[in-house]
Amino acid sequence: MKEVQIYHSAWRMLCLITASILLVCGGILIIHIHKSMLGWIAGWASILFFGFCAIVMAYTMLKERLTHQPFLTITDKYLITNSPETKVINFSDVESFSLKNICDSKFITVRYKSHVRRQEITNSNIIKRIMHSADTCIIKAQDTSTVTGLDTKPEHLLELLNERLHSL
Repeated sequence: MKEVQIYHSAWRMLCLITASILLVCGGILIIHIHKSMLGWIAGWASILFFGFCAIVMAYTMLKERLTHQPFLTITDKYLITNSPETKVINFSDVESFSLKNICDSKFITVRYKSHVRRQEITNSNIIKRIMHSADTCIIKAQDTSTVTGLDTKPEHLLELLNERLHSL
């Protein structure tokens, strides 16, 4: 089977960047209209938060498009995610993939085989162990990756992953 590369949707990213820039402009407007301390704090909070969001989204989109480095790469043997660090998930270590809705966002969840779970817990630091426990308790999976806003529908992505998983 051929390699599948999945990017963030450029249209969605541009819409989010535009919305963030508009909210930065709103923060500037709040500072100039409201001369109180509360207006100044609210304005700067809006400028800093949404300005940072716009920069991160623009960086992500440009990095993907200019370097041709996709957010997800699916090969015959593994899944590679680039968010923000590169993570490789071997299909031979996976028990199942599923799709979960959490707060209007969709996530692909990964449930590893039991021997892989034990090894991952043993090799991780305390923060990763706490996050792992929370993931396991809340969503019944050991790993998640957001699939909202990609150029492929989440259901199709899940189908691709399960097809590759069962073809081993």
